[in-house]
Amino acid sequence: PMNMDNTQQGLRIKDTDWSYLAGIIDGEGCIQSEGFNGRHKGMPRLMVSQKDIRLMEYLQKTFGGKVNALNQSVTGEPIFRWLAGTRENLIFVLENCKQYLVVKKEQAEIALLMVKKYGKLNSHTKKSILSEAIEFRKKCHEELKRLKLAETSKRVNSSEDGMRCSELYSMVKVESNPEMRLPLNFEL
Repeated sequence: PMNMDNTQQGLRIKDTDWSYLAGIIDGEGCIQSEGFNGRHKGMPRLMVSQKDIRLMEYLQKTFGGKVNALNQSVTGEPIFRWLAGTRENLIFVLENCKQYLVVKKEQAEIALLMVKKYGKLNSHTKKSILSEAIEFRKKCHEELKRLKLAETSKRVNSSEDGMRCSELYSMVKVESNPEMRLPLNFEL
C-alpha cells in the first residue's frame, strides 16, 4: 500500500511529482530486467536517460536513486541516466507512480511482480527457490521484451513513413535549450 504522505528516506513527494514522473517514464523511461549472470539474477530496473542533467538531478532529489554520466558512442557528448536504484526504492517508485502510467503500466506491474514474488535473491537463497525464481523472472523478462517491442511497433507504425525505431532515433538529436525556464511551482 502507498504511504499516505508518500515518504521514503525522508522524501516528501507530491501527487503532481508522481504524475510528472509517470509521464517521463512513459516517454523517456525504460523498464527492463538485468542479466541472469552474476548477482542480479534478472532483477528489474527502471531508468530514464537524457542529455539534460537538470531532469536527472530533479529525479534523484525527488525520488532517490542515482545518476550516472555516460558518453554517447556516436557524438561523444554526455548523456545522463537516472536509475531508481535499490530494490526497495524501485518498489516505492513503481507503486506510487503506476496509477499515472499509460504506456508502461503493464511493464511496471510485471517489474513489481518480479521483485515482490521471491524477494531478494542472493547466495543464501535455497537452490530450489533460486531456480524457481529465476525461471519466473525469465518468463517476466520475455514478457517485458514483448511489451517493449509492441510499444516500439505502435510508435513506429503510427508514423507516416513506417520507419524503424532505430532509424528514427539515429536521425533525432535533442539539444539542451538554455532558454528553457522551470515552471513557477518547481522547487529545488
